[in-house]
Amino acid sequence: MKKITILVYVIVVFFYNPVWAFDYEHKLFNQDLKLYVHNGLVDYQNWQKHQENLNLYIKELAQISNQQLAKLSLNEQKALWINAYNAFTIHLVLQFYPIQGSISYFPKNSIRQIPGIWDDYTLAIAGKQLSISELEHDVLRTLRDPRLHFVVNPATRDGGKLASKVYLSANLDQELDLAQAKFFIDKANLNFDDTSQKIFVSRIFKWFPLDFASQSGCDITHYPAPSDKEIIFGYIKINAPILIKDEINQKTNYQIEYIKYNWSLNEFKLDLN
Repeated sequence: MKKITILVYVIVVFFYNPVWAFDYEHKLFNQDLKLYVHNGLVDYQNWQKHQENLNLYIKELAQISNQQLAKLSLNEQKALWINAYNAFTIHLVLQFYPIQGSISYFPKNSIRQIPGIWDDYTLAIAGKQLSISELEHDVLRTLRDPRLHFVVNPATRDGGKLASKVYLSANLDQELDLAQAKFFIDKANLNFDDTSQKIFVSRIFKWFPLDFASQSGCDITHYPAPSDKEIIFGYIKINAPILIKDEINQKTNYQIEYIKYNWSLNEFKLDLN
């Protein structure tokens, strides 16, 4: 009996080891994404009725220590923060859904109708309390990978397209390249008007031009610094699919204009699809 007691104790201690408390395959969040995300749009109505997995996942994120985070590879960190940002944003929207705001310059169902949404609510992770704004500016952008803009979504129609699965470190670069290619192919993010000689690009480039500068082929170390237009042209020419590269190379004299951003909720409804 004594040996059995000792063995049980050892087994319990082994499996209770908090180092392994977090599932780095993000299975709980992955299950929900498969169920409730359809072509980038979220079925908030049904997800709201079944938040158990998402709530557990949010709690799991809180179990990650700063020491554990420091041991992750760069791609493991990227995958973690992408999933955390998307999960936390969805989690917050579900607390206020359906959104029916009254701010006139945003759509009634926009996340921007929720007071203090960017700064007043925090997610516990790696020993810190982080708001959506801090997750974006103090974490994701410091990873210095502009492709991350195309895979995180602030619950809007014009953000990066939300995937129906989580991001994992093993194939992360391929997934980010694919997401970037799909972003450029979508005319809601990039299109050309030969009549007016204008290139219309997503407002993401207007808000974060320096995030794209290091991979634009522009020299950002000397004065005068490259213009936003030069950075955007350069980044698209280097990183867009080949057909778009060929087309933009023929339009070097075109003016850049930014597409109006659609702040409507990225909501899946049968009458929208």
